[in-house]
Amino acid sequence: MLTPKEIEEGNKKIAEFIGWFQEDGNNYTWFEKGESAIYVVYSLFPSGLHHDLPFHRDWNYLMKAVTKVEDLGLCLHTSNYCKAKDVKNNLAAHIGFNMLDSYYCDISGSIEEDNTTRYFQIQRMDMERQESIFRTIVMFIDAYDDKTIRIINVSDGEITRVERK
Repeated sequence: MLTPKEIEEGNKKIAEFIGWFQEDGNNYTWFEKGESAIYVVYSLFPSGLHHDLPFHRDWNYLMKAVTKVEDLGLCLHTSNYCKAKDVKNNLAAHIGFNMLDSYYCDISGSIEEDNTTRYFQIQRMDMERQESIFRTIVMFIDAYDDKTIRIINVSDGEITRVERK
Protein backbone atom coordinates (compact mmCIF):
# COMPACT_ATOMS: atom_id res chain seq x y z
CA MET A 1 0.00 0.00 0.00
CA LEU A 2 1.28 3.43 -0.92
CA THR A 3 2.12 5.76 1.95
CA PRO A 4 0.97 9.40 1.88
CA LYS A 5 4.60 10.46 1.38
CA GLU A 6 5.05 8.06 -1.59
CA ILE A 7 1.85 9.39 -3.12
CA GLU A 8 2.81 13.05 -2.74
CA GLU A 9 6.40 12.66 -3.94
CA GLY A 10 5.52 10.22 -6.74
CA ASN A 11 2.68 12.35 -8.06
CA LYS A 12 4.93 15.41 -8.17
CA LYS A 13 7.72 13.51 -9.98
CA ILE A 14 5.28 12.16 -12.56
CA ALA A 15 3.68 15.58 -13.11
CA GLU A 16 7.07 17.16 -13.77
CA PHE A 17 8.18 14.19 -15.93
CA ILE A 18 5.23 14.66 -18.29
CA GLY A 19 5.89 18.40 -18.50
CA TRP A 20 3.51 19.87 -15.96
CA PHE A 21 4.65 22.82 -13.85
CA GLN A 22 3.40 25.27 -11.24
CA GLU A 23 3.85 29.01 -11.36
CA ASP A 24 5.42 30.79 -8.41
CA GLY A 25 2.97 31.37 -5.60
CA ASN A 26 0.30 29.08 -7.06
CA ASN A 27 0.26 25.80 -5.15
CA TYR A 28 -3.13 24.64 -6.42
CA THR A 29 -2.82 24.70 -10.22
CA TRP A 30 -0.64 22.68 -12.57
CA PHE A 31 0.05 23.95 -16.10
CA GLU A 32 1.32 22.56 -19.38
CA LYS A 33 2.87 24.55 -22.19
CA GLY A 34 1.22 23.96 -25.56
CA GLU A 35 2.42 25.15 -28.94
CA SER A 36 0.78 28.55 -28.63
CA ALA A 37 -0.33 28.92 -25.00
CA ILE A 38 -0.05 27.70 -21.44
CA TYR A 39 -2.95 25.52 -20.32
CA VAL A 40 -4.31 24.54 -16.93
CA VAL A 41 -4.10 20.74 -16.79
CA TYR A 42 -5.02 20.07 -13.16
CA SER A 43 -6.32 22.10 -10.24
CA LEU A 44 -6.15 21.08 -6.60
CA PHE A 45 -9.20 22.39 -4.83
CA PRO A 46 -8.70 22.75 -1.06
CA SER A 47 -12.42 22.27 -0.50
CA GLY A 48 -12.80 19.40 -2.98
CA LEU A 49 -12.77 15.63 -2.64
CA HIS A 50 -9.08 15.23 -3.55
CA HIS A 51 -6.24 17.44 -2.36
CA ASP A 52 -3.51 15.80 -4.41
CA LEU A 53 -2.48 14.97 -7.94
CA PRO A 54 -4.33 12.01 -9.47
CA PHE A 55 -1.65 9.68 -10.90
CA HIS A 56 -1.86 7.10 -8.10
CA ARG A 57 -5.68 6.78 -8.34
CA ASP A 58 -6.78 7.68 -11.88
CA TRP A 59 -5.85 5.48 -14.85
CA ASN A 60 -6.47 8.31 -17.32
CA TYR A 61 -3.74 10.41 -15.73
CA LEU A 62 -1.34 7.53 -15.09
CA MET A 63 -1.55 6.62 -18.78
CA LYS A 64 -0.04 10.01 -19.63
CA ALA A 65 3.11 8.85 -17.82
CA VAL A 66 2.97 5.42 -19.51
CA THR A 67 2.74 7.17 -22.89
CA LYS A 68 5.73 9.41 -22.06
CA VAL A 69 7.83 6.35 -21.07
CA GLU A 70 6.89 4.62 -24.33
CA ASP A 71 7.53 7.80 -26.36
CA LEU A 72 11.10 7.74 -25.02
CA GLY A 73 11.43 4.37 -26.79
CA LEU A 74 11.11 2.17 -23.71
CA CYS A 75 8.76 -0.74 -23.19
CA LEU A 76 6.39 -0.84 -20.24
CA HIS A 77 4.97 -4.29 -19.58
CA THR A 78 2.50 -5.27 -16.90
CA SER A 79 0.75 -8.54 -16.21
CA ASN A 80 -0.75 -10.78 -13.59
CA TYR A 81 1.20 -14.02 -13.39
CA CYS A 82 -0.79 -15.51 -10.53
CA LYS A 83 -3.35 -17.19 -12.80
CA ALA A 84 -1.14 -20.07 -13.99
CA LYS A 85 0.79 -21.84 -11.25
CA ASP A 86 3.52 -23.21 -13.56
CA VAL A 87 4.15 -19.78 -15.11
CA LYS A 88 4.17 -18.19 -11.67
CA ASN A 89 6.68 -20.71 -10.31
CA ASN A 90 8.95 -20.41 -13.35
CA LEU A 91 8.93 -16.63 -13.15
CA ALA A 92 9.58 -16.68 -9.40
CA ALA A 93 12.57 -18.99 -9.93
CA HIS A 94 13.88 -16.89 -12.85
CA ILE A 95 13.71 -13.41 -11.34
CA GLY A 96 13.32 -14.13 -7.65
CA PHE A 97 10.06 -12.33 -6.99
CA ASN A 98 7.70 -13.13 -4.15
CA MET A 99 4.87 -14.42 -6.27
CA LEU A 100 2.29 -13.93 -3.52
CA ASP A 101 2.07 -10.42 -4.91
CA SER A 102 -0.25 -10.18 -7.87
CA TYR A 103 0.97 -7.66 -10.43
CA TYR A 104 4.27 -7.39 -12.24
CA CYS A 105 5.49 -4.26 -14.00
CA ASP A 106 8.65 -3.82 -16.07
CA ILE A 107 10.14 -0.80 -17.81
CA SER A 108 13.04 -1.74 -20.05
CA GLY A 109 14.98 -0.55 -23.04
CA SER A 110 17.56 2.01 -24.00
CA ILE A 111 17.63 5.74 -24.68
CA GLU A 112 20.18 7.59 -26.79
CA GLU A 113 21.04 10.99 -25.24
CA ASP A 114 24.04 13.24 -25.77
CA ASN A 115 25.93 10.56 -27.74
CA THR A 116 25.44 8.10 -24.86
CA THR A 117 23.17 5.10 -24.76
CA ARG A 118 21.48 4.59 -21.41
CA TYR A 119 19.97 1.20 -20.50
CA PHE A 120 17.08 0.70 -18.10
CA GLN A 121 15.42 -2.38 -16.66
CA ILE A 122 13.18 -1.75 -13.68
CA GLN A 123 10.94 -4.54 -12.41
CA ARG A 124 8.67 -4.82 -9.42
CA MET A 125 5.66 -6.65 -8.02
CA ASP A 126 2.78 -5.20 -6.04
CA MET A 127 -0.65 -6.27 -4.90
CA GLU A 128 -2.45 -3.79 -7.18
CA ARG A 129 -1.75 -3.19 -10.88
CA GLN A 130 -2.06 0.61 -10.73
CA GLU A 131 0.22 0.77 -7.69
CA SER A 132 2.80 -1.41 -9.44
CA ILE A 133 2.82 0.79 -12.53
CA PHE A 134 2.88 3.99 -10.44
CA ARG A 135 5.83 2.81 -8.33
CA THR A 136 7.75 1.44 -11.32
CA ILE A 137 7.38 4.73 -13.20
CA VAL A 138 8.54 6.71 -10.16
CA MET A 139 11.59 4.43 -9.84
CA PHE A 140 12.31 4.91 -13.54
CA ILE A 141 12.03 8.72 -13.22
CA ASP A 142 14.54 8.69 -10.35
CA ALA A 143 17.03 6.75 -12.50
CA TYR A 144 16.27 8.75 -15.66
CA ASP A 145 16.76 12.09 -13.88
CA ASP A 146 20.19 10.99 -12.61
CA LYS A 147 22.10 11.70 -15.82
CA THR A 148 25.21 9.95 -14.45
CA ILE A 149 23.45 6.57 -14.69
CA ARG A 150 24.37 4.69 -17.86
CA ILE A 151 23.00 1.23 -16.96
CA ILE A 152 20.55 0.32 -14.23
CA ASN A 153 18.83 -2.91 -13.30
CA VAL A 154 16.25 -2.92 -10.54
CA SER A 155 14.56 -6.13 -9.44
CA ASP A 156 11.60 -5.98 -7.05
CA GLY A 157 12.52 -2.48 -5.95
CA GLU A 158 16.19 -3.24 -5.21
CA ILE A 159 19.04 -2.00 -7.39
CA THR A 160 20.94 -5.07 -8.60
CA ARG A 161 23.30 -3.28 -11.00
CA VAL A 162 24.20 0.31 -11.72
CA GLU A 163 26.96 1.71 -13.92
CA ARG A 164 27.67 5.41 -14.13
CA LYS A 165 29.27 7.57 -16.80
